Amino acid sequence: MATLPTPCSATAGSAGTSTGAPFLDNFRPELLRGGLYHADGQQLDEVYVYGSMLQSPMYQQGVRCTDCHDAHSLKLRAEGNAVCLPCHDPAGNPRFPTLKQQAYDTPAHRHHPIGNPGAECRSCHMLEKH
Repeated sequence: MATLPTPCSATAGSAGTSTGAPFLDNFRPELLRGGLYHADGQQLDEVYVYGSMLQSPMYQQGVRCTDCHDAHSLKLRAEGNAVCLPCHDPAGNPRFPTLKQQAYDTPAHRHHPIGNPGAECRSCHMLEKH
């Protein structure tokens, strides 16, 4: 399933504001560079902007925005760690055959007890700065 780029997920390197025009006529996705990204490629500021998503290991493996978010409301498809489990499940996911089949939502993987904010997948894998 393809994901179309949208202004709500683009770093505002705006090139114009023509409604209905192709995405790249209005926005310039940013490359991994100092000032926007840490040296290891992690985002320095915004979380999961379009350019970052395209350059992420998850995108390279076929994960799309709509795997986690509803395409129309942008709301998460599930709450907490449940949003990650359709792919990161001990039974695996046929879309991602190279993903290790293991129990990710466990204290052994999280290193935090249930109920602790550190036990949320996003605490390590989708750090927010704001």
